[in-house]
Amino acid sequence: MAVLELSEVSHAYGRAPVLRGVTLRVGDELVAILGPSGAGKTTTLRLVAGLLRPAAGSIRLGGADVTGWPPQRRNVGMMFESYALYPHLSVYQNCAFALGAAGGRNGGVRERIVEIARLLEIDGLLGRYPHMLSGGQRQRVALCRTLAREPAVFCLDEPIAHLDAKLRHRLRGELKRLLRARGVPALWTTPDGLEAMAVADRLVVLLGGEIQQEGPPEEVYARPATTAVARLLGDPPMNLLAAALRREGDRLAAAGPGFSVPLGREVERRLAGRTSEEVVLGIRPTDIGVTRDGDRGLRAEVYIYEPFGKYGILTARIGPQAVKVKLQGHTPFTPGEAVWLRVNPERLYVFDRGTGRGV
Repeated sequence: MAVLELSEVSHAYGRAPVLRGVTLRVGDELVAILGPSGAGKTTTLRLVAGLLRPAAGSIRLGGADVTGWPPQRRNVGMMFESYALYPHLSVYQNCAFALGAAGGRNGGVRERIVEIARLLEIDGLLGRYPHMLSGGQRQRVALCRTLAREPAVFCLDEPIAHLDAKLRHRLRGELKRLLRARGVPALWTTPDGLEAMAVADRLVVLLGGEIQQEGPPEEVYARPATTAVARLLGDPPMNLLAAALRREGDRLAAAGPGFSVPLGREVERRLAGRTSEEVVLGIRPTDIGVTRDGDRGLRAEVYIYEPFGKYGILTARIGPQAVKVKLQGHTPFTPGEAVWLRVNPERLYVFDRGTGRGV
């Protein structure tokens, strides 16, 4: 099994730094690199593939230092976000090109391509040419071409980003199963937190060219290291409210315009008795209850309600700040209506306002 290792890798475009000292080790696993546009995700994959050379640091694959190797020596299965299909070749020939079988004379290769094409629902398009395909179909052709290979490492740059929702949801699990079965390192980039959690054996959050946090998806979700990480995970993501710590009787509370929430004992223990500090209070939309009974909870005003069948998303305002609530079932709310929000003190998160790091 080849192991991919990046050690203190940095890169810049001109004077603009893109990666800053990235260190990452990937074994027989699928690692999802999560981050917004401009985070350095594509640059990381291009460095692994040899299409770029790092300004600093080293890249090792299977124990060999490949930092200076050209792409053709690395045996990397790279899928580009831009597809990079050959316009003069058919879909089948595009898929088989990297195998040296564009003419289709190798029966074993053809069987493999047809099998993968069937999984990707393009088996009926193998005789067409790229200009005859939609954007989603072209993306699946690029994915088929990559998966047909037997590389030392897979690099998939947002591989299902342009597919329709139904196909995207189905392929997440299928591709995860297929990549795991290959037994080689695999990198999958995406700006979608749900997609990253669904496919990853290990999740790496890349922001501003630096790894902010990495670990099992459930662990990163349960304990986001920073507010930036918290904003990327969850549907909807965590509510982040500006607040300050203060004592209310024997309890420590986080208070802001229009609200005051007592903190759980575990959170209070981590804060070690600190008060009068400006913080960011984190509350997941799934950890908030809503009632029209004003006896308990935080008073809020309904801004909008979005029904999604089995659940609904309520956006409410507490003073100047908006809070999203994910509710099971369907209970319609009217904009401007008064509601009361109930939160579990033991399910709260507190971040330092200055650094954004969790406390």
